[in-house]
Amino acid sequence: HFVDRSGQHSQAELAAIEQLARGLRDDEGAIIFPEGTRFSRARRQRVIERLAERDGELASYAKSLAHLLAPRAGGSLALMRGAPEARVVFLAHHGLEGSRGWAQLLSGELVGRELSIRMWTAPRPGSEDGVEAWLRSHWSDMDAWIETQATRPPPSS
Repeated sequence: HFVDRSGQHSQAELAAIEQLARGLRDDEGAIIFPEGTRFSRARRQRVIERLAERDGELASYAKSLAHLLAPRAGGSLALMRGAPEARVVFLAHHGLEGSRGWAQLLSGELVGRELSIRMWTAPRPGSEDGVEAWLRSHWSDMDAWIETQATRPPPSS
């Protein structure tokens, strides 16, 4: 299911995600991008400005992230509701910064870049009320890891 990111049909999209998760077999998985879009400095600023208008605490959290947009918990929560026994795997990457989309990835323009990936599983929070804080905590860890990658000296040739 490819989510309509416009926000005009949020409840229908969340229901579709939950239904998708209900149908997962033990040897299948689902991927979600809780930020909703690719990171850029301009997008980060726009997100912070929008959040400041309606949720100062979340805007403050978003400002604390240097390399990521603040995650939205709705889709993650829908997946977790639909597949309550499934493991949650987080994936962070560094090295594709500045990529604009699939065409750039497929064109070969990014060939030769060093890509670092970190994956980890995490126990689920005890209740749905804890999902947002749990997700933010892992997002903060992810942001800190990306910072270590961004400030690491380049490999010698």
